[in-house]
Amino acid sequence: MAGSGDVRMRTIYRGMRRTFTTWIVAALTNLGIESNATVEATIAGWQAFMEEIVVNWIDEPTLERGEMVDLCERIFYHCLPAAGISVEQIVAATVVATASESGATQL
Repeated sequence: MAGSGDVRMRTIYRGMRRTFTTWIVAALTNLGIESNATVEATIAGWQAFMEEIVVNWIDEPTLERGEMVDLCERIFYHCLPAAGISVEQIVAATVVATASESGATQL
């Protein structure tokens, strides 16, 4: 879709990608992970990877749905160190997120 010859479609697609990147960056920031241009580019690249995995899965679901979702999530966490985010930061953010989720379910 990003390579569409239709300028309007590319504009919509890029706008959606920017919006999703903004949401993900905001979520990471809320977990204490700082963002920069490298992190944002990495997230945009991960989205392209994920979109390809999902589109291929829709056409030919060779993985179980849960396996496909887990793959996309694992790849995300493996991309972050390439963007300069340490494993320690990822672990700390995961602990914060897990604590927030368990606190929310106890209400």
